[in-house]
Amino acid sequence: MVPNAARQRVTGQVLGLGQERSQAALRELLAASERRNTPLDAVLLVGCAGGLDPNLRPGDLVVPARYRHPLRDPLEPDPGLLEQALEAAGSAGLRIHRGDSLTVDRLVAGAPEKLELGRRHAAAIVDLEDYWVAEVCAQAGVPFLAARAVLDPARQTLPDYLMTLADHEARVLGRALFQPWCLPTLLGLGVQLRAAQRSLTRLAAALVEYRGAEREDLTVAPP
Repeated sequence: MVPNAARQRVTGQVLGLGQERSQAALRELLAASERRNTPLDAVLLVGCAGGLDPNLRPGDLVVPARYRHPLRDPLEPDPGLLEQALEAAGSAGLRIHRGDSLTVDRLVAGAPEKLELGRRHAAAIVDLEDYWVAEVCAQAGVPFLAARAVLDPARQTLPDYLMTLADHEARVLGRALFQPWCLPTLLGLGVQLRAAQRSLTRLAAALVEYRGAEREDLTVAPP
């Protein structure tokens, strides 16, 4: 999130999973910025996504050309912000994949479903927030861009228990201790997550530097 050009500062904000959390958090952030008379001049959403395009691998960066929803008309990123991101990535030697993102209301874990969603909606990645955050930004007149790093590729099926472990380190440890056959899967996902976070951090830093902004408490925390 980038406040107005006079200050040229960047702050990080975790929005949360899904429509309700992400939209509520962003609306509160926009309102707080207005109260401080430092309105945001751009919003960059960074996070992990599931792959729908079978050519994408863990850690691959995707800057969506459109934000799709199964029941709504697609939304698009701000053209100027998109151009800046692509130029910044190129200057940093980062490879960017283009393609649409598909926002759904639940975790898509199975490889067959991911591949089918990719074919049906002509989307490269699947997530829980892009469309909803783009909608709030469009309503507020704030330029918006999403950047995603692939966590799980299209042909990888995630374990059913994954969502119950999110943000609960104790549960992860307990499963590793009492169900050790899950450990290789958890370790593999950890490696994939670190690859995705590295890619997102490099892209966010490159864009901040390209815009000439001063980083202030910038945190890349994938929703």
